[in-house]
Amino acid sequence: MSRLPHSIVCNVRNIKVDKRINEVVNRLNKTKEERHPDLQAEREQRDKEERAKQRKVEKCKREQEKEEAKRKKEAAELRNYSSLMSSDQMTSNQDGGYDSDEFM
Repeated sequence: MSRLPHSIVCNVRNIKVDKRINEVVNRLNKTKEERHPDLQAEREQRDKEERAKQRKVEKCKREQEKEEAKRKKEAAELRNYSSLMSSDQMTSNQDGGYDSDEFM
């Protein structure tokens, strides 16, 4: 065994065949498939799909953050009594003419 670059070791067996069997060769040739892929186009397609997937994840994350901020704001408003203390809802006892101390 010889050393190949990058420490790749291959075991190759060479077998001498006395007579060629066309039947087997023909079957192998029928199933033989040669591909010449366009690697650049495949990579661009894969990158495009990955970018679309990443955008979808980021959009979902932004929507969740918006919902969380909205819930926090609503919870803060409920804890804050600013909605109860509005000036148009405030009345004094003297303005109404109703005196609850005189019940008899």
